[in-house]
Amino acid sequence: MDNVEILKKNNKSIVIYNPLSNVGHFDSWCRIFVNIFLECGWAVVVVTRNSKTLSNQFEGSYTPNLLILDPASNMLINENSSIMELIISKIKVFQFLGSVKLNDRRVNQSLSNICISFMARLINYFARKFEYFLSKFFPNKLKVSFNNPVEFASDINLIVKMLGRKPSIVLNMYLDLYNTELKNWEKFSQEMSCSWAGIHMDTSHSLKNRPYSQSKTLKVIYTINDPLSLDNKFTQDGVDFQWLPDVTDISLPPKVSQIVQDIEKLAAGRKIIFLGGAIGGSKNLSLWSELFFNLDHREWYFVQIGKIEYPTLTSKDLDGLDKLQSSKIENIYISDAYLPEESAFNEVMSISAIIWGLYRDFDRSSNILTKSALLSKPIIVSNRFLMGQRVNKYKIGVAVSETNVDEVITGINGLINNPVPKANFQCYANIYSASALSKKLNDSLLRVIS
Repeated sequence: MDNVEILKKNNKSIVIYNPLSNVGHFDSWCRIFVNIFLECGWAVVVVTRNSKTLSNQFEGSYTPNLLILDPASNMLINENSSIMELIISKIKVFQFLGSVKLNDRRVNQSLSNICISFMARLINYFARKFEYFLSKFFPNKLKVSFNNPVEFASDINLIVKMLGRKPSIVLNMYLDLYNTELKNWEKFSQEMSCSWAGIHMDTSHSLKNRPYSQSKTLKVIYTINDPLSLDNKFTQDGVDFQWLPDVTDISLPPKVSQIVQDIEKLAAGRKIIFLGGAIGGSKNLSLWSELFFNLDHREWYFVQIGKIEYPTLTSKDLDGLDKLQSSKIENIYISDAYLPEESAFNEVMSISAIIWGLYRDFDRSSNILTKSALLSKPIIVSNRFLMGQRVNKYKIGVAVSETNVDEVITGINGLINNPVPKANFQCYANIYSASALSKKLNDSLLRVIS
């Protein structure tokens, strides 16, 4: 029995629609959700922009309740497709050809699969000859849209046709960037055929007034950044609004990476302060730069790793960055690129003494806060918003001014002289754990599909 048939027979099935990929921690976050639902006995279909990143995480293991769709190649066969790519990627062809393991993207060597390979060659040949005819079977291509809700609905309807049944629920992993024009969501409501839920991260907009809350098939809206209490929830017009803990991946590489070896050699025993992720305007580079020139270079080494988003930087940020890059003081490591794996990011955090979370005008939480707590690393954050509230509540770092470098230095020295107790990190980790997320997700979705 192939994965498609197994999925059809499971009475708890979910489509995870992940419109953001190769951005920050969204791929690892998606993987955490996939694992949670698999562990809870759900059949899981994943649609993500970068399917290779996710499928690589499951390579080598047969997971019958998992189907990963590849939006780049799941439709009409083209003449440039390799035979293996054909076998692995074409969802409709999978259903015609029979037992193929979709999730780990590999085909076992057996007589039946030799026959499949031969048939695939024939299909590949006829696909080029009869493109118009085959397009009737493959009328659309998955968009995996993070902006147009109508494309989101059409993607889900296409997946229903592929699977031959509706999933129990659809979960959109990131609703924040979708166009809010009412006409788009009215059309979405007309076209969306499945019950669905969504995750909303930005608290700067009222959830109650977002246009998708009027969708007749909407069941749950989750928010990551609202209240401090996991139990917080309310219902409006038949839609549940609930808070989820901001979980994260803290896996480490199997051996020490070259980049960590390089950093430790350059740091030469000095304490490391780390700024990572997308280096945009919110990361407060002007203050980061000011701290660099005021903190004792004999004791501290600065590490800045992440793609620099120049258009979002203020003039003061740009000036500070220029000073950092041209400084002759050899106590900073700057890389204008994302680390290749989440585990590499975690590894750099694991050798750091202080984590920089002192973002500017940042009114929500950040994944870096949970990472810091799970890795038992004190973090410095702004005292103005949600991250400051959480840091103060659980005493896992220090919350200071976004603009006053003297206050920042005092806060850092306080963290070194009076280390955060391990129990504080553990308290936070227990609340923002994968098990807490698992219970909340599973319980709430079972309630709405029953």
